[in-house]
Amino acid sequence: MQEIKTTSTLYIPDNIKTSFEFFAGIGWKEMSYIAIFAGIALMLALIYNGIAQDNFGFFRGAIMVILAIATAVSLFKKDNQNQSMIDHGRRFLRFNRQQQKFKYKHHDSFRSENM
Repeated sequence: MQEIKTTSTLYIPDNIKTSFEFFAGIGWKEMSYIAIFAGIALMLALIYNGIAQDNFGFFRGAIMVILAIATAVSLFKKDNQNQSMIDHGRRFLRFNRQQQKFKYKHHDSFRSENM
């Protein structure tokens, strides 16, 4: 008997999440980074509050923590291409370190081609 060979192409749909995400672009890994940033900012805010000894030390510390969390979210949140700002920065630095190739052709404007 003759075998019939058929080929079928497997298409993977777009926007399929490979892991659990709390919000769009923020999963367990990103949430742990954000928590580390928030913990460090909280410790710095408590140290500042202990050193400052003024009436607005608590509010300034709270603002420090909120800004640290906002910064961490903006740095580690993944976009539609599954890339964060940190990933884009790494690719930018790697591209700038590569040797660039500039292919050009010398053209002497003072010499005529017809001479």
